[in-house]
Amino acid sequence: MRSAIGGRWAVSLPGYLLAAPFSLVLIFTTVSEAFWTRDGWLLGLLAGVSSYLVAGAVLWLASVSVLRNRNSHPAPIWLVAAVGAAAWGLRSTYIAWFIAAAGLPNTASPLARTLSGSMVGAILVPGVAWVLANISEFRRERRDLLGQLVEREVQTENAQAYLDVMRTAVVTDVRRAVDQEFSQLPDNPADQAFVPAIDKLSRRMSGDLPRALWQDARVDSRLRVAHVVALAAHRPLALWPIPILALTAAVFMTRLVPVLQAPIAPIATAAWAVVTVLLANRWSPTIASRLGPTPTVVLAGIGMAMSGLVFYLAAGLIALAPTPRLTVSIVLGLEFAFFCVGAAVGRAVSLDRRQAREYLRESISAADVRNAVLAEEEARLRRELATSLHGTVGANLTAASMRLRRAIDTGDTQVALEALHEARRMVALELSDRTTLRQTDVSELIDQIAQAWRGFATVTGTSNCDSSLPPAAYRTINDVVTEGIRNAIRHGQATQIQVDITQDDDEIVITVSDDGTQSATSSPGLGTRIFDTVAEGRWSRTPSPEGGSTLTVVLAHVSAPER
Repeated sequence: MRSAIGGRWAVSLPGYLLAAPFSLVLIFTTVSEAFWTRDGWLLGLLAGVSSYLVAGAVLWLASVSVLRNRNSHPAPIWLVAAVGAAAWGLRSTYIAWFIAAAGLPNTASPLARTLSGSMVGAILVPGVAWVLANISEFRRERRDLLGQLVEREVQTENAQAYLDVMRTAVVTDVRRAVDQEFSQLPDNPADQAFVPAIDKLSRRMSGDLPRALWQDARVDSRLRVAHVVALAAHRPLALWPIPILALTAAVFMTRLVPVLQAPIAPIATAAWAVVTVLLANRWSPTIASRLGPTPTVVLAGIGMAMSGLVFYLAAGLIALAPTPRLTVSIVLGLEFAFFCVGAAVGRAVSLDRRQAREYLRESISAADVRNAVLAEEEARLRRELATSLHGTVGANLTAASMRLRRAIDTGDTQVALEALHEARRMVALELSDRTTLRQTDVSELIDQIAQAWRGFATVTGTSNCDSSLPPAAYRTINDVVTEGIRNAIRHGQATQIQVDITQDDDEIVITVSDDGTQSATSSPGLGTRIFDTVAEGRWSRTPSPEGGSTLTVVLAHVSAPER
């Protein structure tokens, strides 16, 4: 419980925003004599927003002071409750000052408002933190379970059939985009516009197109509101907030009626709430099967909100004045509905409970698994194609562009055409290789990459990688080495490049050293995102003492075959 309430979500922007509507409703209902009028609602809105900003300032100060280490060392629950009490108490104090400064009618003293606000904050802030922590943990566990189910589904023959169709469709779309880019080149290499056109093609093929592919490569595994509602519909109300809310109401009533009469209405309200919880949790599965989860939770919330009507009737027995009687009834009904339904949601996604794993599986349908399989594989393929276009294809086009420029300068249009055709053939081959990979020895791979840059830079390399590398690792080595060499030549004007690849049981270390210049003003681009994806936090580009720079990328070595 402490890790949930006192951890990351003890004070957070989502929690603050989640409680904002409740705060606004509270100010209009507790100060209805001032703000629930034709001329007062605008002032009420201003007071509600500004007072909640005051509470937010207190919560922020706590987040950078007494709760600053909450991620690594969860704070005690009492401290989170104290922070909530201070924030909401100051909010209520500000409201009392606002009412007095505006000369509006007021039926409660500033002290009474501050105490009431503190009690609400002491319950609300830890409660919201607990719900958000449970939802966050449930989301993480659901994502992990979905990943496991996806891994299992991918192995089935049925999955392979629709995955093959999806892969073909993605590659076809990319090939169509590539063909369209090539079709915009002038027909005659002797044309003066040809060199600028091929340069533009190189930039488009290595920049804009792969960047768009990368941005489209997203896997959606979010926990949606409908999932949470469906889980909460099993038992849509929780009991534990009831005694706390009843006690708070009884303390509040002591400022309006004699002490001995104060508990009467809150006790009657709590009794109604307990009966409502028991009945709702007993019959909700049946109702949900007929009406659906959302109507079930809404009906349970309405039933709990009727607690306000019970309070109104019970308060009539002790002759409570009409204005505070109506105000307290509305507030209490809203509080019972908000906290009891909210606590039920937190309980539904709490992984400490025995039914949690069952609920976790219920939140994932067969359609979710299939959609996740397709989305994950499509995202992987799109990123591979983006990496390929930016790296291997971009390198081939850059080299072709440089050869074309040289050939056109010497008037040898035949060589220019051959260079262009070779570049296009390499693009088509690269796209095909993403579905049917041609794998060679890593040392031979380095030689093939070096061959593409012959005449512009001397590329040498060494490798101790064995022939059992899985295709995914081989592709990654190809992309990393190609990107490193291309950057060294294109951006650093390098003429000497050394590639060293070493493999051990745990990792593969790729080092690309060059004698070029490293731009101090270069900004991170798609190449940086590619390196972050394949080796997040385990790659670096540093200047060499003797000149040039060294790119080091450390890949996790996976010996298992690719799925």
